[in-house]
Amino acid sequence: MSEVLDSIKAEREQYFCVRCYSTEEILDVVAHEVNNPLMIAKLKIRKLMKAYVGERKMSDLDIVSELKGIDIALERIEKLIHGLQSLSNDND
Repeated sequence: MSEVLDSIKAEREQYFCVRCYSTEEILDVVAHEVNNPLMIAKLKIRKLMKAYVGERKMSDLDIVSELKGIDIALERIEKLIHGLQSLSNDND
């Protein structure tokens, strides 16, 4: 009986370790996928701020282009969040 309990306990521990490892992988991917568009948005905002304070002149077309880039970067994050929420709702 003790061997059976030890075996069950070992299987549960192994399952827990695999699940934790999978969770860590998911978190790494999410962090990476959120970080990339955030960095793009941040760089574009800094570029616009420099232009605004007069360090660099930008045409209206260039400003619109930078704002579109920020919008696209934020949409990437939004899609990721919606996907995660969808997965979470499926597991409820």
